[in-house]
Amino acid sequence: MTKLALTPCVMSFMNLKGGTGKTTLAIAVSEASCFLFNKKIALIDCDFQSSASISILGRQQFNALVSQGRTLDAAISNALSTSTACELHKYVIPSPFTVTEALGRLSCLPASPHMPRSERDILSHFLKENNLHTAYEQAASFIANAIRQLTAHFDLVIVDCPPGVTLFSEGAVRASDFLVVPTLPNEISIGAIEHLRHEVERVSPNRDFDDLHLGTVVSKIRHRNASEHHLAQIGSIERLLDRMPPRFGVLRPYLPFCRELECASWREPTAQRTSFVAQYGKVARLIEQLTFSIMQRAAHFHQQRSAA
Repeated sequence: MTKLALTPCVMSFMNLKGGTGKTTLAIAVSEASCFLFNKKIALIDCDFQSSASISILGRQQFNALVSQGRTLDAAISNALSTSTACELHKYVIPSPFTVTEALGRLSCLPASPHMPRSERDILSHFLKENNLHTAYEQAASFIANAIRQLTAHFDLVIVDCPPGVTLFSEGAVRASDFLVVPTLPNEISIGAIEHLRHEVERVSPNRDFDDLHLGTVVSKIRHRNASEHHLAQIGSIERLLDRMPPRFGVLRPYLPFCRELECASWREPTAQRTSFVAQYGKVARLIEQLTFSIMQRAAHFHQQRSAA
C-alpha cells in the first residue's frame, strides 16, 4: 500500500470523441486506486449509455435503481422539485462486482437512460426567471456543487463523462480539480482534444484547460507480430503528440488494444469475485503503472496549487 499526499478531489475522464476508452479507463483507475492507495472512491457515471453503472453494479441492480429513481439525474431533479438539499452521497451504491481489493471501497453513482429528458426538466426549473444561457449556467453550477459535496464523503470522485457536451458533463467540468483525456492513437481522436480545450474554457471561464488538464492517455495501440511495425506506430504517435500545444501532458505507459483490457470492465454476475491481477490479466501491471502516474501527477499539481 502506497501513501498518497492528495486531498479529496474530483477527477473527470473526458474526450468529446466516443470510443476512446473513457469508461474502461475510469473503472480501471478507480479499482487500481483502491488497490494501490487504499482510497475510498465514488465513480460517477454521467453517460446515459450507463456502461460504467451496468459494469460494476450489474444490469439487474442497475435496472432496479433506474426504476426507483436512484440515479444521478433523478437525484438532481428531486432536489430541485422539492427545494431540498441535493445529497448525492445517499444515491451512491457500493459495487458488488468490483475486484476483491476494491470491495467496500469502490461505489457508483449510476447514470440513467433518461438523462437527456432529465436535462430538459432540470433546465426548465432555471428557465422560470432567466434566459436560456443563464439558466444553462445555473443548472450546470447546481450539478457541479452537488458533485463537489461528494468529496466530504470520499477520498476521490472519478467522473466518467459522455462523448460530446451535455449539461451533466458541463457540471462535471465545473466540479473537477483535474481532467484526464483518453485518446486513440490517430489524428482525429487527438485533434478532438483541441475542441475539448475550447469547450472547457467556455464552460469554466475562470480556469483554462491547462489548469485542469492532468494528462492524456493514449490507448488501444495494436500490437502486431512484427515488432518493427509496433515501434513505427509508437514513433508516429510521438511525432503527432510533439505537434500538439505545450503541456499536452502525455501519461505513460500507453495502453494496448487487447482482449483483457476490452473485457475487464465487464463483469459476470454469476462469476466468482476475482483479484485485480486476475481481472486485468497481462495489462494489470500497465494499469498499475498508469494509475501511479496519474495519482502522483495529481498530488504534484495539488502541491503546486497550494503553494501558489
